Amino acid sequence: MEQVEQTEEQVADIETQAEPEKTFTQADIDAMKTEWDRQLKETQTALQQQTVQHAFYRKATEQGVADADKLLQYVNLSSVTFDESGQPQGIDEIIAALTSVVGRPKVVEPKIVGGPSNFPPQDRSPQAMLDEAAELARRTGRPEHLAAYSTLRQKLFGGK
Repeated sequence: MEQVEQTEEQVADIETQAEPEKTFTQADIDAMKTEWDRQLKETQTALQQQTVQHAFYRKATEQGVADADKLLQYVNLSSVTFDESGQPQGIDEIIAALTSVVGRPKVVEPKIVGGPSNFPPQDRSPQAMLDEAAELARRTGRPEHLAAYSTLRQKLFGGK
């Protein structure tokens, strides 16, 4: 018990030996306020820049820009303003100007792997496909060819 009392006394002594309470002059308060105002303005500016970048990325992606991050490196967003609700204004015009100069990206059709690559596509009529399947089924008489003919007939003509 005696050690606990000593420890409490030591803590009390340390607390009383702590630095005396500091008093601030008006000049100190003005300097701190100026510093805090500067930090607030820097933070608000950084937040606005980040908001503009996010809005640009979102709208560019919505309008079909393939790589909005790369495009953002080359775009000057300093003309973007904010409305009363804090939303950035003017991004749509920037994206419209860019797409009118560069044009819309062309959609590249994927190449089918394993299919014919240099042959012209065969545009056969449904009746021609059905006639070929019927001829194959009649000639071979195999059940799988008969089933393929029947399935094709139902798929193309509803089983008539």
